Order: sequence, then structure tokens, then C-alpha cells
Amino acid sequence: VFFLIYIHVWVSVVGEYHVERIVQHKRGKGKKLLYEVKWLNYNDHDNTWEPGENIYEYCLYEYWSKVGTSSQA
Repeated sequence: VFFLIYIHVWVSVVGEYHVERIVQHKRGKGKKLLYEVKWLNYNDHDNTWEPGENIYEYCLYEYWSKVGTSSQA
């Protein structure tokens, strides 16, 4: 018996790096939303906090769909 496991990973380009996934979010200075980004082909300790305008809208949509709340939370 074969089981096919499909893991959805969205990839977009931010500068010269590729986003593997958004790990979490937090409020930065001025209550601005920041996202912890896991970069494709990099270790977790290379994750960075990025403002939403540095991340493609599709990645943000996918993240908020999985989190189950809106970006206004």
C-alpha cells in the first residue's frame, strides 16, 4: 500500500530569496504587523521578521487562511 503525502509549500520571491512559509506574526513598533519568515533552503535560525509589504500577498493570504483569523487581529 502506497500513501501519497502532499505538503503544500508556497514559494514566492522576496528580493533574491524564496519564502518557504510564514511561521508566525507579531506586532512591532506602532502596532505594525511583522511576520517571521522561513526562507527556502535555509535553517530555522536564519528566519527573519519582515513587514507585510515585503511579502507577496498570496503568502499572507495562505498564512491567514491557516491561522484562521484576519490580519486585523
